[in-house]
Amino acid sequence: MAIHEKSLIRPENLKTHEQLSGWITGLKFTDEMYEGDSYKKFHLYLQDGDEEFILGLDAGNRYAGRILKMLPNVDFNKAVEISLMYKEEGGKKDSSAFIKQDGVNVKQFWSREEPKELPQPTTYSTPEKEVNWSYKEQNEYLMAYMLGYVKPMIDAALKQDAVEQEEYSQEVPNFDDDGDDAPF
Repeated sequence: MAIHEKSLIRPENLKTHEQLSGWITGLKFTDEMYEGDSYKKFHLYLQDGDEEFILGLDAGNRYAGRILKMLPNVDFNKAVEISLMYKEEGGKKDSSAFIKQDGVNVKQFWSREEPKELPQPTTYSTPEKEVNWSYKEQNEYLMAYMLGYVKPMIDAALKQDAVEQEEYSQEVPNFDDDGDDAPF
């Protein structure tokens, strides 16, 4: 799936995937430059067996916004499937992102019907266009929420998994000779 310049990328060979699946292991935001303009980039890390994937998106685009609005409803102790969709029909562009867990679409924590405390977009005018939408406050809120609330949830799930792995590795059965005549 090639979605403009944004793709689901595997860092080893920059292979594009139609979908990513695995456990979410981290997230971060970085400051980036593109053709002299600065922007925030959203990185979501996933682990599937021995493979690590990084989904990197402009934090202000529609894909990232959708994913960020779903992350508070993800159970980070379970695997997810992430898909991006883009289509053009009749000159109209449509893009979206989906997260599935246990075969069910994860709902957005914030929605139009239930925006909760999420700042709503504002309008402004320019000489070129009378009505423009600004999502600046909303994007800043989402980034702060992810770092203050969601990232600690991911870290807690990773810590819990590490403890469970340690406990499992300590439960190695004792195969010392106990007088049992095994056939081997």
